[in-house]
Amino acid sequence: YQKERKYGVFASVNIIQVKNMCAIQWGIIGCGNVVRYKSGGAFNIKDKSNVYCIMSRNISNDVQSYALENNIPFWTTDVNELINNENINAVYIATPPSSHYEYALMSIKSGKHIYVEKPLALTGKQCRLLLKAANEYHVRIFTAYYRRALPHYRKIGDIIQSGKIGMIRQVIIRQERKYPNLSYRVPWRLQPQISGGGLFEDIAVHTLDLLDMYFGKVQEINSFYMNQKKSTAAADNVAVIAKYPNDVAMSANWYFDSYENKDSIEIMASEGKIEFSMNVSSPVYVHIKEAIEVIRPNQYLWIQSPLIENVVDAIINSQKAYSTGDNACRVADIVEKIKRV
Repeated sequence: YQKERKYGVFASVNIIQVKNMCAIQWGIIGCGNVVRYKSGGAFNIKDKSNVYCIMSRNISNDVQSYALENNIPFWTTDVNELINNENINAVYIATPPSSHYEYALMSIKSGKHIYVEKPLALTGKQCRLLLKAANEYHVRIFTAYYRRALPHYRKIGDIIQSGKIGMIRQVIIRQERKYPNLSYRVPWRLQPQISGGGLFEDIAVHTLDLLDMYFGKVQEINSFYMNQKKSTAAADNVAVIAKYPNDVAMSANWYFDSYENKDSIEIMASEGKIEFSMNVSSPVYVHIKEAIEVIRPNQYLWIQSPLIENVVDAIINSQKAYSTGDNACRVADIVEKIKRV
């Protein structure tokens, strides 16, 4: 594949020939589970988009094997090598959150569009600095709030806007997880210096982003943000009440030391309600008086495919983007208000 590959340098003649270069050629930073199971293959869109290079500092991820198995022409362990490659015009950042801001800013200054796993950055201030830089360098920012593009979640928004269930009154959220097993190690998601918080910051942001899509910018927030178990530095019990435009009230509980795993969201309205969860394979139930409509999710090999296709079309054809740096900033601001920082 590559002869005597030297770490951090494209050290040899590449046997795989790059033919018919697409309009969007991606560099992927990171080679973990999110790339392997949720997104990696979705960047290969016929005549539009492909992956030119993948990078990982962690050799144990076996980035070389991943590149070979997925017909990616180049791999590297040097982030600068990837970002500054002139054949790459868009960068997908799929690393833990602590490096998002650094890699995003480097990519923007190199003239690359960026698609970043959530959160866009660790703070609202960092998010706004990235937006400012993207405007200055004339590139686009997209964030991987991929539920925004999945048809069954978009259908919920259509039903809300149609008035089919009447006036929206309240949103009730209950999301619980059993406490992670810490006998081997503390997962990076429970290390605030890497993740920006804990399971709340990892899980709840998807829910908060959907509410932003459905109802608009939150107007008022009150919260309790607590670490009851104190086994790690991350919060495990978060309670929130909030108000959205048109007097939509939201009450939510995120509890990560539960005896069960639970994910339940109810949108209550004057003529009915919508029940769903953040589990992408779960159906949506629409109650209108005595009738129940069931919306079943589409199945995708790569769950991020609809959003990545939208990102590619937004870059090539200026199609409206579902998830941008703007909504990522709003979610970051909501999280900071909940944490009272």
